[in-house]
Amino acid sequence: IQNKTKMPDEKSVIEQFQNSNPEFWETYYLIARYFQVTGAKADAIDNYALALTKEINNTNEADKIKSEMKRLKR
Repeated sequence: IQNKTKMPDEKSVIEQFQNSNPEFWETYYLIARYFQVTGAKADAIDNYALALTKEINNTNEADKIKSEMKRLKR
């Protein structure tokens, strides 16, 4: 995410990361952030939406996700 470029083996890495903790909201949040900074807005929105389907203990985090989704949909 730091250098804002796509990984050569993006699909495989994302799949492995997702499989490492599929019930944790932050897994999808981080995937969404990756897609967001690499310019894949639709994929970012999809993963933010998935994050919101998981249990999030902090309402501030849920609000941040909703805010990012709203910003991307503009």
